[in-house]
Amino acid sequence: HVSAMLNSSAQPSVAMVALALFFLPYAPGVSPTVSLLVLVVAGGLVSGCAVVALPQPTAALAALFDRNALLRGLAPQLAKVRASIMLAAARPRLVVASMALSFLFHTVTVLNTASCAYAVGWNGVSWLELFVVLPLILLVGALPLTPQGLGIQEVAFVYCLSASGATPAEALGIAVILRAKSYLLAAAGGLIWISLRRGAQLTAHAGSGENS
Repeated sequence: HVSAMLNSSAQPSVAMVALALFFLPYAPGVSPTVSLLVLVVAGGLVSGCAVVALPQPTAALAALFDRNALLRGLAPQLAKVRASIMLAAARPRLVVASMALSFLFHTVTVLNTASCAYAVGWNGVSWLELFVVLPLILLVGALPLTPQGLGIQEVAFVYCLSASGATPAEALGIAVILRAKSYLLAAAGGLIWISLRRGAQLTAHAGSGENS
């Protein structure tokens, strides 16, 4: 689970933290604790990427992982992360395009969260602060501790949004609405997939019957 998260979330995590860092100066209402967390996470990611980008530290970490049964699966994922960093360094246009898409996705996420904030009665929500705190919340929710970050992400919502002016009840309400919407969308997607698959099977069965 850890290796899968490292492989699938490293690049989006860097993009989200970069966006939070970009909007931080424009959101003076963000609490000092949240601001410090953004800076610490950003510093950690930059340091980690710098270490992984160098061949000797990467080889040393891979050897360390190979000696530990629990961490052995991280060695090939570490190589993939390094390859991604090298690709980004060689193709800056790809990085710009990726950041633009991440910004678009993050903007939609902010719109979604702000609409939930208005739905629960938090009319004083700051959009600029959401651009800063949401990446932290999503990163915490991505930790492979519970299925889909269930419970952990909600705690992060309550902590970060309460620090931005929401009441704990409003913050929890936003988290619950977003969780319910994600489950409803997943259920709708599953039903559509089942319907399409069943239709394809009926079509194939009818075609085989005609051929026979």
